[in-house]
Amino acid sequence: LHRSSWKVGTILGVLLVLASSAVSSYLKLPTRTHIILLGVGTALYVPLGVRRGLLQGMYDFRRLAENFVVEVLVKLVGAILLLVLGWSVTGVIAAVTASLGVAYLMAYPQKDLRVATKPDLPASFWEGMQAAVFFVGQVIINNVDIVLVKHFFSAGEAGLYAAVALVGRVVYMLSWSVVSSMFPVSAGARSDERGGRMVLTTTFLLVLLITTLFLFGLWLAPNALWKFLLGAGFPPLGGRSPYTSLLLLYAAATGVYSLAVVLMTYEMSRKIVNVGWLQLGMSGAVVLGIYTFHKNLHQVIAVQLILMIALLVTVAAPLFRSRSSLTEIQVIGNMARIRRVSKEEVIAEFLKNEFYEKQYDGYRDKLGHLVYQPNLTSDQENELRRALLDRRRGKLWRELPADTDWWQVELSPEDLGRIRVFPRSQWLRVAKGSFNLFEVVELLRGRITSGKSGGFISKIRALSQHLPKSVTPSSVLLIGIDQNGPLTIIEG
Repeated sequence: LHRSSWKVGTILGVLLVLASSAVSSYLKLPTRTHIILLGVGTALYVPLGVRRGLLQGMYDFRRLAENFVVEVLVKLVGAILLLVLGWSVTGVIAAVTASLGVAYLMAYPQKDLRVATKPDLPASFWEGMQAAVFFVGQVIINNVDIVLVKHFFSAGEAGLYAAVALVGRVVYMLSWSVVSSMFPVSAGARSDERGGRMVLTTTFLLVLLITTLFLFGLWLAPNALWKFLLGAGFPPLGGRSPYTSLLLLYAAATGVYSLAVVLMTYEMSRKIVNVGWLQLGMSGAVVLGIYTFHKNLHQVIAVQLILMIALLVTVAAPLFRSRSSLTEIQVIGNMARIRRVSKEEVIAEFLKNEFYEKQYDGYRDKLGHLVYQPNLTSDQENELRRALLDRRRGKLWRELPADTDWWQVELSPEDLGRIRVFPRSQWLRVAKGSFNLFEVVELLRGRITSGKSGGFISKIRALSQHLPKSVTPSSVLLIGIDQNGPLTIIEG
């Protein structure tokens, strides 16, 4: 992933450098040097994000916080020093780029984390794509307004807007520190516990409190404070200044977006929905909205506030739909453990259920005996079956905890009440937020009764007719925290 981030960062940086003349012209900049320096910074920023993600995932929040502080200090001290030396805006941008380089070097992983990548466990392309799309949308939403204001408005108005945006985004930076801590905690929380929901509630309330206090502070801040911070050349921002409403409106839009980020981050960590593309689409709506409505600065900010409220409402909807799936299962049932099962046997059973798929057409004749008559004592066969399973279900298998204990069990009819379908692909559309087996069955029956006969429904009906005639015994793979809690079907 680290190597891939360097490739992506380098490509983006080179593209930005190549387009520096056009971008400079669009932004009415005096020189393309500014964009070239930003291109270098972009190449550093992507791998820096990967290293910070490692610190975040390891709960090493102290080093993560220190990394952010060092970046800010290098940026501040470097900018002041280069301004004194007469480098002007070029010096400030150079300081920003240098701060990213220093932060990247400081985020070097500890020795015990530098492990060789296993060839049979490639990083999932789609997992990386989801994260990339999410952060691309985030970057666009956070920065595109300044770019467009620079294009549509005079230098004075663009400078005023940049100052307002700088102050307003403080609420986002404060909120992001809370969100950064929430993501790994939420992802690590057990799916059948309410710990994940508690993490969400706590984080959401903290960000709401930050936003409220910040807005209240902006409303009370006197104009003298802004003159001290921004210089006497800026128009008055505090008190009864007409620009105070700009400041409050922008901070409100940023606060609403911060709340939406809390929900999106939670949903990504819990794999409820894929919100990356939604946010990317909303970033495009921001661009279109500002292009359409830019009569004045108030209108530009109002467009963003309306769209951020729409984003917040949209990303909150799946959480309300999934409330029934979070209900505690009251029926414990009478599941009995029969024998412990090895990981190799689980892989063999998993693969047996998948071997009819098209991905295995080229292997079925030559390797069918490894699947249907497995020799679990052969290390070579076990490796081959693992490699075959990776072709279709590698991503799912890698998400299972490494210390999972596998058992062959016998279920009673009472146990069916605590079984859930796995929230992926077609089941996401069918289940409508509740993945309890009984509820999903009722939803399927309702679709069939209403005359709906899509491809997925047809497959389910064909499967029900095929199972009684099947000559190959088929296992059902369930996963849960313990024998008394909810169980989720991952295969079968």
